[in-house]
Amino acid sequence: MEITERQWRNLSVKLDNIMSELNRVQNRVKTIEQRTQKRGLSFEESIPPHSICFEVLHSEGLNLLENQMKILSDYYGINTMGNFNCDAKVPSGAIACYHPSESNAYYKKGGWGMDVTLHEFFHHLVAQGVVHLNKGQHEEHWANKYAEIVMLRGK
Repeated sequence: MEITERQWRNLSVKLDNIMSELNRVQNRVKTIEQRTQKRGLSFEESIPPHSICFEVLHSEGLNLLENQMKILSDYYGINTMGNFNCDAKVPSGAIACYHPSESNAYYKKGGWGMDVTLHEFFHHLVAQGVVHLNKGQHEEHWANKYAEIVMLRGK
């Protein structure tokens, strides 16, 4: 049985489509494996390695904050925290706050800085169950320490 040139092209296109779908599935599996969520870490265990801290602090680009949050979220295997300017959602006397029900951080004008964002991201880690604080551990204190250590480690 002979295959015509047209049949050969049709088979070639179908084979390309199958290979493309296989690559897509393989990439999806790889992404899922990489996003195996970390759970119940102590504060010390929650600090990312130098390479992650460095990558976060030295990121560049138009969507800088979005990229930084994606790096951290991918490292922990969790959904990315949203970041928004919204004075109305930030309590009086604060420059930013985290809303766990929305997985979003809100900032007042001028309140957006890397230290503040890392502080709010720590609240996101607690809300997502990544970090476990013992009863009596003050979350605000540990959020400040997290921001401080990540920034020092990333230099």
